[in-house]
Amino acid sequence: MKRFCYPIYLLMVTVFLFLSSCGDKSTEDPVIEESSKVVAGQVMPTSFTATISGTYKDISKADMALGKHGVLYCPKSDMAAEIFQSWKNGDDDVECSISAKGSFSGESYSCSIGGLYPDTEYDFCLFFQNKDNTVREISSVYSFTTSSFSPKFDELKYANVHYIDAEATISVSMDASDVSSCSIGIMISQSLGVNKENAQSILDYSGDFNNRMTVIVDGLKPDSVYYCRPFAKYKTRTGDYAFVYGPENSFATASSDQMYVDLELPSGIKWSKCNLGDNKFEAGASASNYQWGMLVPFAYPTTGGINNDWYYSQYKYYNRENDSFLDIGNEISGTEYDVARAVLGGKWRMPTKADVDELIANCDLTKIEKVQYSIEVSGHIYENTAQVGEVVGSNGKTIQFLLGNGAYWCGTLSDNGNPYYFVFNADYNDYSVYISGTGRIQIGTQMRIYNQWIRPVWDPNMPD
Repeated sequence: MKRFCYPIYLLMVTVFLFLSSCGDKSTEDPVIEESSKVVAGQVMPTSFTATISGTYKDISKADMALGKHGVLYCPKSDMAAEIFQSWKNGDDDVECSISAKGSFSGESYSCSIGGLYPDTEYDFCLFFQNKDNTVREISSVYSFTTSSFSPKFDELKYANVHYIDAEATISVSMDASDVSSCSIGIMISQSLGVNKENAQSILDYSGDFNNRMTVIVDGLKPDSVYYCRPFAKYKTRTGDYAFVYGPENSFATASSDQMYVDLELPSGIKWSKCNLGDNKFEAGASASNYQWGMLVPFAYPTTGGINNDWYYSQYKYYNRENDSFLDIGNEISGTEYDVARAVLGGKWRMPTKADVDELIANCDLTKIEKVQYSIEVSGHIYENTAQVGEVVGSNGKTIQFLLGNGAYWCGTLSDNGNPYYFVFNADYNDYSVYISGTGRIQIGTQMRIYNQWIRPVWDPNMPD
């Protein structure tokens, strides 16, 4: 068979491209014109990536820099050679992927392509396109197969297990090039054999990955056992997501009797050692603030500042159109509007005004000087010093509240329609508890809801 030689001008440099046939082919097969100037070499695939090396011969550095070069690839197909040839002939709408990245040194070229599917065979070729798109070159067509995705998960360990959250830490052995092509995290359930179908919560890990991850598992309840396992998730060729699971382990949250103190009150009510949302059993200010009747923590807006529209949106029971409130009753303690019950479950609820009255009537209050506590504001931790009021029951057992530095909601509305809250007052050396009837303020049509802490109580009379 004859050989033909065609002159081709690549920018400022004149080069010669030798075209050769690939043997006798029937008229139905595509004629592959193999370039001697673009040659594919070694392929190193992982589960989601492949590193491909090759050479570009007799092409100037200027042409390489100003033009395009890289990899054409597609899942294994009988049409791959014809698809790549169509691109060479000028068709930019061919059904293949193009990666125009990589490093070039001398004649050697190397690039990594991502977004591949595990256990999948691909066809590929290297390509070159000059700046003016008057010259396109491709190498011969080669194939590679990605490996299966099977990250190795080491034993799951837990730390700082509280009544509402815990830290779960695990080591993951995974090819570094595959990390960005999947998501990893931890899923939890109260059922044995946790998976994507029965998971109560699926928590993606968003931190820096160095084959080790620590995830804060939140949304937990006391007196509970949770099953937890790590996972890696990736997108399949069909568009669905597949999961690879690690070993399952379990942990128990703090029990209610670890959380409350029995002050031997006549009602049998037991008060929590800490405020709702505080994962430590102390009278600190690190707990969440809540608006009365809200089931999510209070949060200042991140942009735009505080305005009336923001206050309206925070109070979900307010109807702005007719300037009215949904009537959720005079007592929300133990109801669907009680955030303490929603978060903790079981026999936990917000205190009522009657609960606070009982506490005052049956306990003494003493003062502890200068207790340090930390508070987080906009991501910053501030160390503060405050006085603490210690409530002492008839049996000598105690709980603590911050003195004058915060207020605590009752679930009860006062006669004027505002919810009660209580504070511990150290003014004038009067270390007693009082209750105020102002919980929200309305000025014309402008409604503002104060945000306060909640100190839950455990009620033995609450239904299971």
